[in-house]
Amino acid sequence: ASRLALEVDGPHHFTSEGAPSGATRLKRRQLRALGWTVLSVPHSEWARRPEPARAEWLRQLLASAAPGPPAPPPAPPAACGAASEASALRAVAAAFAQVDGYGVARDAKRRQRESGVYLEGIQYGEVDPSAFAKALGWVSPADGERFVDLGSGTGKAVLTAAALHRFSCATGVELLEPLHAAAQRARAALPPEALRAAEVRLLCGDAFKHPWAEEGGVVFCTLTCLTDEAIAALERGCERLPRGARLIVTTRELKCHCLRLLRREKLPYGKGSLLFLAYERV
Repeated sequence: ASRLALEVDGPHHFTSEGAPSGATRLKRRQLRALGWTVLSVPHSEWARRPEPARAEWLRQLLASAAPGPPAPPPAPPAACGAASEASALRAVAAAFAQVDGYGVARDAKRRQRESGVYLEGIQYGEVDPSAFAKALGWVSPADGERFVDLGSGTGKAVLTAAALHRFSCATGVELLEPLHAAAQRARAALPPEALRAAEVRLLCGDAFKHPWAEEGGVVFCTLTCLTDEAIAALERGCERLPRGARLIVTTRELKCHCLRLLRREKLPYGKGSLLFLAYERV
């Protein structure tokens, strides 16, 4: 027989933005690992329903966990099914059909050198949306969490995350203005109905000056060409992440005692492949 846990989640089980807190997410993952099915009764969902509707809502919630043909659940799933995921990835690919990220990056670097400027640790690369969808699956994004991409380039990871998961906000921060402008063009080409995230933000600026640790439930950063100084800054920022937050990086392992490695695997990336690593803040 299956084991069912029904949790009544009060205000302290959520962040100020309404997403489940790190402690709440960790508890749910631990219960699921022990074989429990976890159902949540958020205080906001309970309070907004009149008394006669509450019993029926609870019946639907319990029926959604019962074996056999499931009743319609009271809330949509956090992530796409296989068919929906394929459709979302096609929409992202179409949005980037006219965006040549490598060409934009080459032109930006050429202009920098012509003006006598060279930014150390800045090297362009593109995620493969299908591969990044797999990496996101490793960290099981929950409804209402936030996603942040540090060094988002043309926005391919941000828009992939926003198309696949119900983030309350998907944010990309990119230093180079030409890449940021290309990301905005791709965002404009993506139909609103293709997005599952409630909000998408594309910001131009220094990613490490952005309050990413305070915002991110799921954070992505490509480490391939970052300087040791930048990686040290990232590791310091991880101390500020809430417990249960997840971090996806590439190429290099992080040496941070507050992170637990969830998975590492080589995945397609740009014109080749890269090692992806997923961590959890503990």
